[in-house]
Amino acid sequence: MSMYRKLKTIFSSDNFGRSHLMFKNVFLSFFTKGGIAFIGILMVPMMLQLLSKEEFGIWQTLSSILAWLYFLDIGLSNGFKNLFTQAIAQNEMDKANKFLSTTYAIIILSSLFFILVFELINPFLNWGQILNFEFHSIPDFAIIIQFVFISFAFKLALSILNTALASNQQYSASTVIELLTNIVVICFLFFLIRLQLPSLLLVAITSSITPIFLLLLASFYYFNFGSLKAFAPAWRNIDFSLTRSLFGKGIQFFFIQIAFVLMFTANNIIVAQLFGPEQVAELSVVNKYYSIPMMAFIIVLGPFWAGFTEAYYKNDIAWVQITIKRLLLIWFLFLVLIWTMYWFFEPICMYWLGANFKASSRLVFYYAIFASVVTFNNIFSYFLNGIGKIRVQLIGAVFLGIISIPLSIYFCKLPYFEADGVLVANIVCLSLGLFLGPIQYYLIISKKAKGVWLK
Repeated sequence: MSMYRKLKTIFSSDNFGRSHLMFKNVFLSFFTKGGIAFIGILMVPMMLQLLSKEEFGIWQTLSSILAWLYFLDIGLSNGFKNLFTQAIAQNEMDKANKFLSTTYAIIILSSLFFILVFELINPFLNWGQILNFEFHSIPDFAIIIQFVFISFAFKLALSILNTALASNQQYSASTVIELLTNIVVICFLFFLIRLQLPSLLLVAITSSITPIFLLLLASFYYFNFGSLKAFAPAWRNIDFSLTRSLFGKGIQFFFIQIAFVLMFTANNIIVAQLFGPEQVAELSVVNKYYSIPMMAFIIVLGPFWAGFTEAYYKNDIAWVQITIKRLLLIWFLFLVLIWTMYWFFEPICMYWLGANFKASSRLVFYYAIFASVVTFNNIFSYFLNGIGKIRVQLIGAVFLGIISIPLSIYFCKLPYFEADGVLVANIVCLSLGLFLGPIQYYLIISKKAKGVWLK
């Protein structure tokens, strides 16, 4: 059989409707996520017209804090995603409804608890010191803080809709909500500029209220008229006896997320402490450069999490196998892109940032290896996450969480590596996944997995 026929067979010869649904979601997500990224780029100069550099920096720092706070769901959304998809796949609609209603109840209670804790500790927090600015230079800052954090709590509760849509094979629908949110926000920013109303308070209100409003509208539509109508949350379906099931996998997902976030976010801190902020800037720019193929690959993988869950619990192993082959071929195409980006980094960087910015070719080389390893590992992680067999990942994540920072410091202190050492340490740590992921996949698919490999 010719190579062309082999490729054609792998990509189109099965008659699984699920595959068409997956690729439809991927196709739509490229447009929506691309639109989100493009609008995000446009927002920066618009915000700089409305805010001073100090105010813009404060807003970005607050946004980073909120991003960290999304871990407050303690991995609950991921645990819910698997159980909800599994229940639908096994045609247990009452159980699926209970999982959704109970998850909403837990998240709402968690959000209310967060608001209570925030209100108790906020009077004792010195935000000027935390964010490194003169607190009295922004008169409305106390109101901004209240508004931003309370709005965040509401958004956290409403965001379960996005997880439910992704679990119901509608991954692209959740990205459409995010795209519409960004469109509305950028329209408000445009009017603020035209009306000459520069205000961090107005930017905070616009950016915080818009996602809540659109999530409420979307929730009303999907639970009353749309695809989630059969699962509309109701008081009678709340069953707190399911909490253990939801948190069982959820807490494992939480620790896996924390370990990897800790490993990646520590890079800048380590480099800043050992080599200064100039090296951090170089690291950040190359990271931004390679985030493009890594984000694009995540867009490709996004719909397959729920797809793997459904296929596995319907015992549709043939679909899983051919899908993994497809994703490996797509990964190979991304590999070509990643290394093409490596060879053309200098001219692209000069066009993007000008002749004043330089990055060492060695750092770019290590980032290309890093991006290659991360994208490969993600294929098997999404499969294992989708079927809930994450104990091996959890053990690996805890191990990496313990050794990654000391290993990064060790490599940074070696004369050959210096600041590049954080990337070398990341690559060494993540290389475990090159073996563990495929091995566990093979053992599960061939029904040879036992013990920790099956948990």
